[in-house]
Amino acid sequence: MSVYLSQNLEKLADALAEQIYAGAPFARRQIVVPHHGLKFFLMEWIARKRHVAAGLEILSLPEALPDYPSALELSLFIEQHFDRYEEVQAYLTPPGEKRKRAQLADRLSQLFLQMRSAEISRVQEWAKKRGWEQELWRLSLKRWPWPPIKKADAQLFVFGFTFLPPAVLDAFCVQNATFFLFSPSRFFWGDYYSDKERLALMRREPDLFDAAVRAPHPLLANLGRLCRQMQRTLDEKGLDTEDLHEEIESKTLLGCVQGDIVRAEINAAPEENETILLFTAPTKMREVECVKEKIAQLLEEGVAPEEICIFAPNISDYYPYIRALFDGSDGIDAAVFDLPMSQIDPLAQGFAQLLEFPEKRTVLSHPLLVEKWGGLDFPKEEEILLSLSGEPLIPMTELENFDAYYRLISSLKRDLSDLHEKQLTPAGWMAFFKELMETYFGTSLHTIPLEGEHPISYESAERIARWLQSGRTQASPFSHMQMIRCASLRSGAVTPCEAIILLGMDAFPRVQERSSLFPKELEEGFLPTTADEDRALFLQLLLSARRQLIISAPEDALIVQELASFLTRSYTAPKRKAPRHCLQCLFLPAPRLLPPHLFTQI
Repeated sequence: MSVYLSQNLEKLADALAEQIYAGAPFARRQIVVPHHGLKFFLMEWIARKRHVAAGLEILSLPEALPDYPSALELSLFIEQHFDRYEEVQAYLTPPGEKRKRAQLADRLSQLFLQMRSAEISRVQEWAKKRGWEQELWRLSLKRWPWPPIKKADAQLFVFGFTFLPPAVLDAFCVQNATFFLFSPSRFFWGDYYSDKERLALMRREPDLFDAAVRAPHPLLANLGRLCRQMQRTLDEKGLDTEDLHEEIESKTLLGCVQGDIVRAEINAAPEENETILLFTAPTKMREVECVKEKIAQLLEEGVAPEEICIFAPNISDYYPYIRALFDGSDGIDAAVFDLPMSQIDPLAQGFAQLLEFPEKRTVLSHPLLVEKWGGLDFPKEEEILLSLSGEPLIPMTELENFDAYYRLISSLKRDLSDLHEKQLTPAGWMAFFKELMETYFGTSLHTIPLEGEHPISYESAERIARWLQSGRTQASPFSHMQMIRCASLRSGAVTPCEAIILLGMDAFPRVQERSSLFPKELEEGFLPTTADEDRALFLQLLLSARRQLIISAPEDALIVQELASFLTRSYTAPKRKAPRHCLQCLFLPAPRLLPPHLFTQI
């Protein structure tokens, strides 16, 4: 079992390509990745290096661990057991508040999934106590054991993760997996502390506050808490690691930042300062327009379209503007990934409209329904129906179409009029939704088997409907590979490229409110948060851009303030009026809240 570490996924992919076919020729080979975007990256990379990329199973983490429940499955399982506990019943009073059950089950589901990333010993100690939460936790473990120790019958490779929960790491170690993990620095920096952690340590143990704690690399300390914990875990387990970090000698500002992160020091002197760019824009449309202007400049300089990546915390917020401006009419085209099915899949959109009937009749004009029911002109038929008074008078030419329209309306009312009064098991609701889709659209969405004997209301089953509409993500249609790639900021979504453009960074890192149900016993141990994941992701973004990193954010964005503060303290030459670095503000004047010497207006 080996662990390869590097800040460059291409170096890790090279090592994977060398080993992937080293075993028996007909052995099963499974690669576990954190994001589906890495599947395309690895398949292309391995095919380029080995001239073949056959016989590979590339899986997500839930697919690789069969005892890993989805949030929907766990939420429905928890709700099935609410009637056992008086405390829960008291909270859910009065019974008429049906949505309250689903909301509580969802919160507990998210909590239990989060606890599966915590230190195993702390969770086990908490689970020994008496209480309804502990009993629900133990019941969930009987259904989905944790840690999931199961021997696989395949060669296992784990690629591209920044952090693995201890239980997941143990499970993969039992399967003798080979790890290819992102690590920002080649040196040990597990004893670094963020500014917040340092202040807490100074108050708690001032006598133990030494120089190593006082002077860490600021970005590694403040952004790399997740990576730091992973490094500590690997060290505690005594796993052998092989260093594949790439030395960076570039004298650009971006290159100096990257090189110093890899070396865990601040020693470089930038000679060029146009590689980290900042701009602000008043609207999302203007934001995307500014990005397109910059991309046109990069393309003129010889950068290939597929070497440009656009990321946003939620790329679906920008999809309408990207689709409008990057339509390929001027030779600049973009493919958008990580979109919810409800945004681009007509079938998912039709399903959502179907459930809104008869309050809204938008589904009657949906193309798939019109096609299934013989191409009827539903607005025309409805107009005839509403115009009838006294004895109906329908033109002979419309009788056949009107009959089909009347049967459709009657069928919809029959199937959906009592929707909010229905009580079905989770599996019953899934079958009901599937039957609706097949009846009215002639096809169905992807479904999964659900467990549970107790009937639930439609208000609880709405999350099943939401999962059917948006449970999986897709890419917008694209016709070739030489396109600009757009995706949401998720772990594993970032791959090395020439230029990385970040949109909508005003809400980054994302903050996840801690539930009041969260056990106090786990607060002292390490438990990764959404903010930890986002900070580690920003560190990876800094290290993945070869030529330029372009950030769109308002003047008070936290991540920009942190980056600007680091550049000011780390690369401004002492006793000089002119700094050795500069962030350039495109299109708009420099923000007031950031140090003025960081910006020059173009």
